[in-house]
Amino acid sequence: MKETQEICLLYTNYHSLLWDSIANQIDCKNITTINFSKRKTKSAKCITIERSEKSKIAFLLICMKVAITAKFKKYNLFIPHPDHLLGNTLFFGRNAKRITIIEDGVLNYYDNKRNKEIDRISRKRRHITMFTPFQYKAYSGHLSGIDAHPPKRLYGWFTSPEDLFKRNVFKETYKIPTTNLSKETHQKYEAFFIDQPIENFLNQKTAKALREKAKKYMEENFNIVFFKSHPESKSKSIEIRNKVEEKESNLLTAEELIMKYNPDHIISYCSTSLLNSRRLLPNSKITSIGIDEITNENKELQKIKILFEKNNIETI
Repeated sequence: MKETQEICLLYTNYHSLLWDSIANQIDCKNITTINFSKRKTKSAKCITIERSEKSKIAFLLICMKVAITAKFKKYNLFIPHPDHLLGNTLFFGRNAKRITIIEDGVLNYYDNKRNKEIDRISRKRRHITMFTPFQYKAYSGHLSGIDAHPPKRLYGWFTSPEDLFKRNVFKETYKIPTTNLSKETHQKYEAFFIDQPIENFLNQKTAKALREKAKKYMEENFNIVFFKSHPESKSKSIEIRNKVEEKESNLLTAEELIMKYNPDHIISYCSTSLLNSRRLLPNSKITSIGIDEITNENKELQKIKILFEKNNIETI
């Protein structure tokens, strides 16, 4: 048995997609991948955990085993971000030797106090790296990259974008090509809508009003709208007369579908997929519906609004 464990955590379908790209570029035969998403990965040692009642016990047992073992054994960690119960435990664990971030994550949502604590911990780790399939600008709030970089490497760290240009530190970011994403020619849709379970973070009245706003906007402006439902949504999806939907779309990420259909216009509420869409299709028009209403009610999402403004995402 190896002295150091190799652990990878994947939370969402998008993380699973990114890991497929990364796994093609590195030796992952000794990495145990714990996949919390519903999208199966190609990792050699992937343990797929479905978030259902049937797998609830197995889910808890595996998480407990990994967390307990990590208290007594050194490990290398691949992780999207620490904002997750098991991910947080492993990220701040004393036995973490090397940490690799596999995307720019959701640290945008963290308050300054939380970011400072993560930054303090990360400065102690001389081996924090990042893999990303994108060449992106310094908008993410942490682990940000810059355009003027060598072909296969750019720098990033757990700090604010402003600090990016003030210091050069030990952390590194490696650009991974998205070789697994579809490059085939498919029907091109005029508009692409990424749904979200907005009832989960807004009151019912606001959520209903935003769904009506989205319905009116899409029916008045487009002939056909490709609809991407959210895999975690428990609410009834918006119904519009010009809606096109594929049952298989729930198995794919929004980013995969966007690259597949190459739409002229991409629409959502406050999904960070809009930021990825800007990177994937820089010439497409991208619109956020109701971001003002959302941030008025949920102040924690204010940073998302700022990112939209910085990345030329239209807000209505």
